[in-house]
Amino acid sequence: PGSYLRDSWNILDFVVVCISILLLFSDGNSSLAGLRSLRAFRAFRPLRMINRAPGLKLIVNAMFASIPDVMNVGAVCTLFFLIFSIVGVTLLKGQLRECQGPHFRTHIEGHAFMYPEEASGYLYEPYKWTTSDSDLVAAFSASSSLFTGLETDCPADMPCCVAGFYDRKEGDLEPYNKIHPNLWGSTPPTSMDVCECLGGTWDLVGCDGDGCTNQVFDNVGSSMLAFFEISSTEGWVDVMNYAQDTRGIGMQPARDVNKYISMFFVIFMLIGCYLVMNLFVGVIIDHFNEMRKEAEGDLTYLTEDQQAWVKTQQIAIRMKPKKKIFPPGDFFGNWCHSIVLKKWFEHAIMFCIVVNTVVMMLGSYGDSSEKVAALEGMNYLFAAIFTIEMIMKLAAMHNLYFHDSWNRFDFVIVLGTLVGLFLKLVSSGDSSNTQVTTVIRTFRIGRIFRLVNGAESLNQLFNTLLLTIPGLVNIGMLLILLYFIFSVMAVQLFATAGFNGAYNQDANFRNFGTAFMTLLRFSTGENWNGFMHDLANGPEECNEEIVFNADVCGFADKTDDRCNAAFEGLDWYQDVGGCGKPVIKVFLIIFQLLVGYVFLNLFIGIILEGFDTADETKKSIKPEDFERFTEHWQEFDPHATFYIDISALGDFVQTLYAPWGFGDYVATTNEVRAKITELDLKVTKDMRVHFKDVLMGLSKEAVKTEFLLQKMAEHNIEMDFIHRASAPLWHKVPRVTAEPGADFKIGHHYAAEIVQQYMKKYILGKGAE
Repeated sequence: PGSYLRDSWNILDFVVVCISILLLFSDGNSSLAGLRSLRAFRAFRPLRMINRAPGLKLIVNAMFASIPDVMNVGAVCTLFFLIFSIVGVTLLKGQLRECQGPHFRTHIEGHAFMYPEEASGYLYEPYKWTTSDSDLVAAFSASSSLFTGLETDCPADMPCCVAGFYDRKEGDLEPYNKIHPNLWGSTPPTSMDVCECLGGTWDLVGCDGDGCTNQVFDNVGSSMLAFFEISSTEGWVDVMNYAQDTRGIGMQPARDVNKYISMFFVIFMLIGCYLVMNLFVGVIIDHFNEMRKEAEGDLTYLTEDQQAWVKTQQIAIRMKPKKKIFPPGDFFGNWCHSIVLKKWFEHAIMFCIVVNTVVMMLGSYGDSSEKVAALEGMNYLFAAIFTIEMIMKLAAMHNLYFHDSWNRFDFVIVLGTLVGLFLKLVSSGDSSNTQVTTVIRTFRIGRIFRLVNGAESLNQLFNTLLLTIPGLVNIGMLLILLYFIFSVMAVQLFATAGFNGAYNQDANFRNFGTAFMTLLRFSTGENWNGFMHDLANGPEECNEEIVFNADVCGFADKTDDRCNAAFEGLDWYQDVGGCGKPVIKVFLIIFQLLVGYVFLNLFIGIILEGFDTADETKKSIKPEDFERFTEHWQEFDPHATFYIDISALGDFVQTLYAPWGFGDYVATTNEVRAKITELDLKVTKDMRVHFKDVLMGLSKEAVKTEFLLQKMAEHNIEMDFIHRASAPLWHKVPRVTAEPGADFKIGHHYAAEIVQQYMKKYILGKGAE
């Protein structure tokens, strides 16, 4: 009692349950209808599974631990955005607008006097107003072609304008700096005044195209939102191009008249996007790495030698011996065994894979029948070559063929190729079977991945990526959980909004599946801001009170004919048609910060850390050294029992490559035994040593030797001297003790042999006397 709410995860569940109970009372009660939006918080319940997954919990704890520093960096980011926003308001407030509309396109644009082309005409230079210009007076007369199809209002001694233009009050025009026509004689009008006088529409730039620009700089709030949008690199070039055309408040834009303002946007992208936002992401990733180091054991306070040794041991733990492939005993198997294990055979297969890939690249739409036949024949040839390769390896290795992951991969590819060829032969022109066959045969391109195993650098890269998979899986699971939560919340909050612009049948929050795919698209930065503004604005005609009706799209199944009519804009009223939801701006900004900036970048952080670890490990021991050790172990333990006899251990170390063994250096018996004694190996009752003990012992000594060689190389000291210096003399073997219950080590065995030899000499000497 009293401890339930002391756990943060229990508090989360308590809040969700309370909200669910509260919503039960809101159903059917119009006075509590506003509480229904709280149902979106029920989507947080899946977060409780994080507490039961250590990997996910580590990531979330790192996120919470980084909150103080994130707040500090967030303040810095906000400061930078605020500075740019203030400058943006100073430079661009009230601008990014132009004359447009149907009447503008049909009568004003292209008029010989008013606006014959961009950067010319009276609309472009309204400050040239004068009653002494006969052309200007004629343009604003009731009989002017500019007013065709429009009613006009022509007060005495004043220019004619469209009906209703003179009804506006001067006080209503002040926010836009409009000049009333009765003041044009003393105060020159703007392009906006002329445009609206002639029946045009003065609106945000781009409205005559795919949609009005949503990024404006009229105040600090809208300016900060605009800069946040373009910091995601979404549509920033369009905004910059519009800004380059601005000429002042109320003036018709012209191409590149203000081109130097582009430097302002370039500077923002360099500072606000690449520096400040990545600083925000970097703090979270840094805390995540620190939390993981604390969980796995921090190596910060270890020396360079100690860190290299720890990382080497981590790799050594994952190694295991391989069975040696012996000739199977039959004629065909022995013959295949003598071929498939040769290096030239593997190189020949790699060459065939490359050529086969090139052949598949040559196919294209509209190929002649001769080319199609030639390519098909070559594909059959390569299919036969790879099938023969698989059969020969199976004959030479038998069950051991499937012990290698690359062989299993190749087996699946060959089997899929054969199935594809069989289906093609039996399809007999059936289009459905032909499509299935084409898909199956396309998987042949996967064979190119075998080049990874043949190229050392590619293999290292591939193995490094494999090492990062556990961390990537944890991040991926948490990312999917976030997509799920945001998708459920989006459906709860925005499902009833009417279609408008980018919020359409392809991208919407009407159901979970579409919402999930839409958010997945937004995490790549694809038009998330355009979608946000269109959903926030909503359709021009909308229903403020949404009541369930199975006859309208949104409540009806999306495959219903009524939905098709609504989707095509034929009958908008057949759609649920809810009004816009401005809260979508907060929703998508949080989503972009959390998913688009943080979690997707965590993937990159984990991969880069994997490469850093691989690079640090290669400074002492390369990954291929472990593979060479395993291959050398095969010669002494062909059946992969994990054990070899201690009598063979001397030959094993002597022939093992340097610096693990002696390599080409022919060591004395004393030197070999001294090196083996330093390994401190455990010996079983049947006088054998384990694979992992030998591997970890030799890798430890190899790290020490590697650093010793680096220091000795500066003084040109030969390798032979190092071996002799590191080997104690025979009569100076260290004292060993064997306490009751202690492990029997290799040093004890060698000490026993020394005692036994001296006892034999003593007994033989006594007998001779």
